[in-house]
Amino acid sequence: MIVAATGHRELPCGTNRNSAWFIPKRAELHHYLYNNDSFRIRYCLSGMAQGWDLWFAEECLSLNIPVHAYIPFIGQEDNFDLYWKKLYRNTIKNCKVVVCAEKNYERAYLDRNDRMLEEASHVAAMLDPTVNRGGTYYTVNRAKEKNLKILNFWTNSFIT
Repeated sequence: MIVAATGHRELPCGTNRNSAWFIPKRAELHHYLYNNDSFRIRYCLSGMAQGWDLWFAEECLSLNIPVHAYIPFIGQEDNFDLYWKKLYRNTIKNCKVVVCAEKNYERAYLDRNDRMLEEASHVAAMLDPTVNRGGTYYTVNRAKEKNLKILNFWTNSFIT
């Protein structure tokens, strides 16, 4: 099984992983990655964006699950604030594989997400159900078209 992450860059908890909003989400992610006996994760895919992507990759690495980083372009992290930039740099150096487009272009993020979905069998999403636009929404819908199994950690429910 190969799990791809997609999620919002801005989360209600900001950068506070110890917030009342995020603690149960992290516990659910941990259970999904580590305690679920119904499947064996070979590796995970992360787009390495700030927010859910980076926290997902960090959790995978903490459980010794290999991470393949899918970078939309060189310098993706240049506009991250200091917290996310440090996390990005600490995380990417521990990724088993780094896939990167050479330059930034209009569809760089969407094409990166499509490439991850070509490789994935499951998706770990962090999609606010009130949002109906943007990269996470696009990626979840593409995953639905491909009949991938999608667990939305925002609602702790599967998306069909």
